[in-house]
Amino acid sequence: MNISDLIIDEEFESVIPPLTDEEFELLKESVLNDGEVYHPLVVWNNIIVDGHHRYKILKEHPEVKYRIKERAFENRYEAISWICLNQLGRRNLNDAQKKMLIGRRYKTEKMARGASDGFRGNQHKKSVKGQNVPLPDDVHITSSRIATEMGTNEKTVRRAEKFVDGVDAAEEVLPGVTKDITSGKIKPKQADVAAIAKAPAEERRQLAENLYKKPTPEEKARNKNKRDLMKAIRMCDATHIPSDTNKITPQDMLMTFESEIEKVISSMDFCLDYFPELLTLPEYVVQVKEIIQPLKDYIKNLEENRYAATL
Repeated sequence: MNISDLIIDEEFESVIPPLTDEEFELLKESVLNDGEVYHPLVVWNNIIVDGHHRYKILKEHPEVKYRIKERAFENRYEAISWICLNQLGRRNLNDAQKKMLIGRRYKTEKMARGASDGFRGNQHKKSVKGQNVPLPDDVHITSSRIATEMGTNEKTVRRAEKFVDGVDAAEEVLPGVTKDITSGKIKPKQADVAAIAKAPAEERRQLAENLYKKPTPEEKARNKNKRDLMKAIRMCDATHIPSDTNKITPQDMLMTFESEIEKVISSMDFCLDYFPELLTLPEYVVQVKEIIQPLKDYIKNLEENRYAATL
């Protein structure tokens, strides 16, 4: 297989965090000095899945030696998942790039159908419209597995997916924003990015442009006050469990349970006091309802399934 036989897939390439101009020039200089690309270009059906930057150098300098390694994937989903996992092994990733890779991998594996062992077989059902829809239990398994592999938790994995959704929505209305976010040129709040995907189509452009706005001194002061208060809430002694776990009593558990609930309520009150619009503006009301629904479901399940007989 020759370099001229290889294909660049735009979707695959977009998953890979791009090098800065300086990083690319350093890579190019290293390759030309060595006269060889030491790491092989990895391909699937002639499509490059790893080595896009090296490929560009080789196109300009065909005299440089190189190797090509072929990999087998069941489908594009599996290929994209592998690309994400492979890129996550890089040491020079910033926070935004890590979120994009984790979120993209999670989205991809959720939607994979008829995949091989890495995706635990056929995890999905077919919707009425013919789209691949992940089954609820499989979604949990996927997020749990990825969280374990990444050394993080499921909440972080799912937030990363929302971050990806927001970046993708922003890119549709404001091309180039993805590169600015992943390069670190702008560092918007994760919540501001995720909100774009949930906003009405006509509002997305403005929200995407707002990602470039720098906070005013007043906003910085409010954000600092918010961080200080949230830090104080987190530092509150919310646990009443003795250090000797053999001495734990039901009363200890009840006190801890009560304290944790009080902390959750205090945090929610703070958010609503800080931004009353969350309960008045329709676009925020919808999101608030979505956020608290898992809590409502949990309480309902607790009442109906665990101690319904005693109520």
